[in-house]
Amino acid sequence: MATAAIPKNALIPQPGPYRISLESGEQVGVLHFYLVEPEPLTPDRVAAIRANPHSSKLVILHFFCTECKEGDVKAYAALERSTEREAKGEIWYRELPDSS
Repeated sequence: MATAAIPKNALIPQPGPYRISLESGEQVGVLHFYLVEPEPLTPDRVAAIRANPHSSKLVILHFFCTECKEGDVKAYAALERSTEREAKGEIWYRELPDSS
């Protein structure tokens, strides 16, 4: 199995298939990205996530324009809201605006 670093500024502009190629140009595979609406976080789902040692408990998102770097927004999604994260300027995902 080969591994490679993905650039920090990698961008997936829309759902769909993306080719995976070597620097030489040789295509080695295809990776598909899709948007899937998650089911609501019921108490049973939260308990299952907490019990699974491999599940993500926190996701931090950083949105900004890749051209001008304006519109910098940091957000987080977690099983519980965090006043510590919000003190750092991160927005609870449920309170993100629909547009800027």
